[in-house]
Amino acid sequence: MIIAAGTREGGYTLYVKDRRLMYERNIAGISRDIIASSELLPTGRMELSYEFVRDAIKAQRSGIGRLYIDGRLVGEQKLTQETFSSGSDNVDIGQNSPSPVSQAYQAPFKFTGTILKVRAVLE
Repeated sequence: MIIAAGTREGGYTLYVKDRRLMYERNIAGISRDIIASSELLPTGRMELSYEFVRDAIKAQRSGIGRLYIDGRLVGEQKLTQETFSSGSDNVDIGQNSPSPVSQAYQAPFKFTGTILKVRAVLE
Protein backbone atom coordinates (compact mmCIF):
# COMPACT_ATOMS: atom_id res chain seq x y z
CA MET A 1 0.00 0.00 0.00
CA ILE A 2 1.35 3.39 -0.97
CA ILE A 3 -1.68 5.61 -0.39
CA ALA A 4 -5.37 4.96 0.19
CA ALA A 5 -8.29 7.22 0.97
CA GLY A 6 -11.63 5.79 1.95
CA THR A 7 -13.02 2.42 3.00
CA ARG A 8 -14.68 -0.61 1.45
CA GLU A 9 -17.68 1.70 0.87
CA GLY A 10 -15.67 3.86 -1.54
CA GLY A 11 -12.39 5.59 -2.17
CA TYR A 12 -9.17 5.17 -4.11
CA THR A 13 -5.88 3.40 -3.59
CA LEU A 14 -2.42 3.21 -5.17
CA TYR A 15 -0.56 0.03 -4.26
CA VAL A 16 1.89 -2.63 -5.41
CA LYS A 17 0.76 -6.23 -5.85
CA ASP A 18 2.66 -9.05 -7.56
CA ARG A 19 5.35 -6.51 -8.53
CA ARG A 20 2.83 -4.37 -10.46
CA LEU A 21 1.79 -0.82 -9.70
CA MET A 22 -2.00 -0.72 -9.25
CA TYR A 23 -4.56 2.06 -9.01
CA GLU A 24 -8.08 1.23 -7.96
CA ARG A 25 -11.11 3.43 -7.63
CA ASN A 26 -13.98 2.00 -5.59
CA ILE A 27 -17.28 3.72 -6.30
CA ALA A 28 -19.56 3.31 -3.28
CA GLY A 29 -18.62 -0.37 -3.02
CA ILE A 30 -20.70 -1.00 -6.16
CA SER A 31 -18.24 -0.69 -9.04
CA ARG A 32 -14.48 -0.54 -9.41
CA ASP A 33 -11.99 0.74 -11.94
CA ILE A 34 -8.57 -0.90 -11.81
CA ILE A 35 -5.44 0.13 -13.71
CA ALA A 36 -2.43 -2.23 -13.58
CA SER A 37 1.06 -1.44 -14.83
CA SER A 38 2.06 -3.26 -18.00
CA GLU A 39 5.58 -3.73 -16.59
CA LEU A 40 6.83 -5.38 -13.43
CA LEU A 41 8.43 -3.03 -10.96
CA PRO A 42 12.23 -3.07 -10.98
CA THR A 43 14.13 -3.52 -7.74
CA GLY A 44 15.72 -0.57 -6.00
CA ARG A 45 14.74 3.04 -5.70
CA MET A 46 12.10 4.36 -8.13
CA GLU A 47 9.42 6.98 -8.51
CA LEU A 48 5.84 5.73 -8.86
CA SER A 49 3.06 8.05 -10.02
CA TYR A 50 -0.63 8.21 -10.77
CA GLU A 51 -2.05 11.03 -12.85
CA PHE A 52 -5.60 11.92 -13.84
CA VAL A 53 -5.94 14.00 -17.00
CA ARG A 54 -9.38 15.56 -17.20
CA ASP A 55 -11.25 15.64 -20.51
CA ALA A 56 -11.22 18.98 -22.33
CA ILE A 57 -14.60 20.06 -20.95
CA LYS A 58 -13.74 21.14 -17.41
CA ALA A 59 -17.31 20.70 -16.15
CA GLN A 60 -16.98 16.96 -16.77
CA ARG A 61 -15.19 14.74 -14.27
CA SER A 62 -14.16 12.14 -16.84
CA GLY A 63 -10.70 11.67 -18.26
CA ILE A 64 -7.73 9.29 -18.41
CA GLY A 65 -6.04 7.71 -15.38
CA ARG A 66 -2.34 7.00 -15.95
CA LEU A 67 0.35 5.08 -14.07
CA TYR A 68 4.07 5.86 -14.35
CA ILE A 69 7.26 4.16 -13.22
CA ASP A 70 10.21 6.56 -13.22
CA GLY A 71 8.33 8.85 -15.60
CA ARG A 72 7.47 6.11 -18.13
CA LEU A 73 3.80 5.54 -18.90
CA VAL A 74 3.03 1.93 -17.91
CA GLY A 75 -0.77 1.90 -17.75
CA GLU A 76 -3.80 3.97 -18.59
CA GLN A 77 -7.56 3.73 -18.69
CA LYS A 78 -10.54 5.95 -19.45
CA LEU A 79 -12.36 6.86 -16.24
CA THR A 80 -15.86 8.21 -16.57
CA GLN A 81 -16.17 10.00 -13.25
CA GLU A 82 -12.89 10.41 -11.38
CA THR A 83 -13.16 11.81 -7.92
CA PHE A 84 -10.67 12.32 -5.15
CA SER A 85 -13.33 12.44 -2.50
CA SER A 86 -13.49 9.23 -0.51
CA GLY A 87 -16.62 9.96 1.46
CA SER A 88 -14.50 9.93 4.60
CA ASP A 89 -11.62 11.90 5.98
CA ASN A 90 -9.08 9.10 6.38
CA VAL A 91 -5.95 8.89 4.25
CA ASP A 92 -3.53 6.05 4.87
CA ILE A 93 0.13 6.01 3.82
CA GLY A 94 2.02 2.71 3.80
CA GLN A 95 -0.97 0.61 4.86
CA ASN A 96 -4.76 0.55 4.49
CA SER A 97 -6.75 -0.17 7.60
CA PRO A 98 -9.09 -0.97 9.17
CA SER A 99 -11.47 -1.09 6.18
CA PRO A 100 -9.57 -1.65 2.90
CA VAL A 101 -10.61 0.23 -0.25
CA SER A 102 -9.72 -2.75 -2.48
CA GLN A 103 -10.86 -6.35 -2.46
CA ALA A 104 -7.42 -7.29 -3.85
CA TYR A 105 -5.82 -7.21 -0.39
CA GLN A 106 -6.60 -7.55 3.29
CA ALA A 107 -5.93 -4.87 5.88
CA PRO A 108 -3.51 -3.63 6.87
CA PHE A 109 -1.58 -4.59 3.66
CA LYS A 110 1.60 -2.85 4.81
CA PHE A 111 4.11 -1.66 2.23
CA THR A 112 7.31 -3.64 2.78
CA GLY A 113 9.71 -1.20 1.14
CA THR A 114 10.59 2.35 2.12
CA ILE A 115 8.36 5.24 1.14
CA LEU A 116 10.47 8.38 1.04
CA LYS A 117 7.78 10.83 -0.01
CA VAL A 118 4.12 10.97 -1.02
CA ARG A 119 2.95 14.06 -2.86
CA ALA A 120 -0.60 14.80 -3.95
CA VAL A 121 -1.32 17.65 -6.34
CA LEU A 122 -4.94 18.47 -7.12
CA GLU A 123 -5.58 20.91 -9.93
